[in-house]
Amino acid sequence: MFPNRRYFPPPYPPRPQGGNAQPGKKTNLFSYYQTPDGGIDFKKIDGTAKQMKKLMDQVSPVLTKFLNGK
Repeated sequence: MFPNRRYFPPPYPPRPQGGNAQPGKKTNLFSYYQTPDGGIDFKKIDGTAKQMKKLMDQVSPVLTKFLNGK
């Protein structure tokens, strides 16, 4: 379209296509919490819940001030 225009590569590395999912294997949110033998990893669920609570404890005061307009 623009034959005289110089090409500049993107300043970041290209993302791999398809991620780390195995071909033909359907992945969903719960597959992250499964152990290799197909069981449920309760330690990982607990760790994620604790991280979410910590995040909400940090963000909640800011959101409250923003929503109240003070």
